[in-house]
Amino acid sequence: MRISLPALFCGFAILTLGFALQINVWQRDKALLAITLSIIFCLLSLTSPRIALLVPAVQRSVLWRYFVIVLVAYTLLALAVLRVRHPPIDVLEFEVDSAQALLRGTNPYGANVTHQDIYYGHPEIWHGAQFYGQGVSANGRVHVGLQYPPLVVFWIIPGYLTGDVRYAWLLALDLAAVLLFWMTSDLNGLGAAFLLLFASPSIYVLSLGYTEPLLLLSLAATVFAAHRNPRLLPFAFGLFLSSKQYSLLALPLAVLLLPRFSWKQYLALLAKACSVAAITVIPFLIWDPRGLWWNLVTFLVLLPFRTDAMSFSAALVAHGLPSIPQWFVALATMATTALALWKAPRTPSAFAISFALVSLCFFVLNKQAFGNYYFLSFGALCVGLSSAAHELNRDFAAVEITT
Repeated sequence: MRISLPALFCGFAILTLGFALQINVWQRDKALLAITLSIIFCLLSLTSPRIALLVPAVQRSVLWRYFVIVLVAYTLLALAVLRVRHPPIDVLEFEVDSAQALLRGTNPYGANVTHQDIYYGHPEIWHGAQFYGQGVSANGRVHVGLQYPPLVVFWIIPGYLTGDVRYAWLLALDLAAVLLFWMTSDLNGLGAAFLLLFASPSIYVLSLGYTEPLLLLSLAATVFAAHRNPRLLPFAFGLFLSSKQYSLLALPLAVLLLPRFSWKQYLALLAKACSVAAITVIPFLIWDPRGLWWNLVTFLVLLPFRTDAMSFSAALVAHGLPSIPQWFVALATMATTALALWKAPRTPSAFAISFALVSLCFFVLNKQAFGNYYFLSFGALCVGLSSAAHELNRDFAAVEITT
């Protein structure tokens, strides 16, 4: 088994981010400091010397048994929580309504689609926060359809038909854990899967119906395909791009998925991946182009500033200072992307860690950033940790410990 210095720093990034997500509700300033440390560890993981320690391996059959125990235990725990916990949140309202609409043959992105505003007249739920843009909610109805790409509604339909759309997110998270372990089938993969399931706010994400598990599953599939079957890489990467809007942060980072860069290969990968993503979107674009644009783009642009966000911008406002302008957020995100492309090795693991780095910088500066956002960055780091050991080659200086 191989333990590399980049993987070690990636593990530190996971632990500090997990700590931040545990304390963010009560101590936002300390959580932001922990997120900053996680960003630093991401940078160290991408730029550290390529040194590895080779230690005696554990029998794979034993590791598989441990992994099955971990996965079954987590699944049973999650199912128990989902059966008793039904928090009031608009995300679940939108998902259920959208699944019902599509099954009835109605466009979930239609211009006339509305949902019940579950926060209307219930200050004990919303605590004064403004969730929607000006004029979006009126008379107890939210005038918006599904704010997530079409792949989301297709994914949740089996969960809806079995009684709870959140079962679909649990399946996505379980499959992501399987890919993490299967990537290497060693202690690195087992540790990454365990951290994803038990050291992250995964139960919180599942219980509130957030869509990040699907994005994480497609990210894990992308890295898995890059390692095991490059022919499937454009398909997996295309599904990743069609999972949520901020997956577009990964477009320039796709260079790292190619062992040797060439514009021809890079553009071919983007063309194929974007074609896969387009297949999931075009039917709804033809159905109602204005409705699709309103739901997937305009609605997000109109989202108000959230003073309860876990970001430096919200913390500045809480201390009576002006928020960070959006142009600076865009500039910082582009600079972080350029730094990752300059310093990171050309490996799928570096792609996952670089995506975690860029997304962390994007979230921590923005007007909205919550636990489910950072859960994606946490999961991307777990993908990077799992796949790091798969990439050790002659470029690494290795020390072997034998028994």
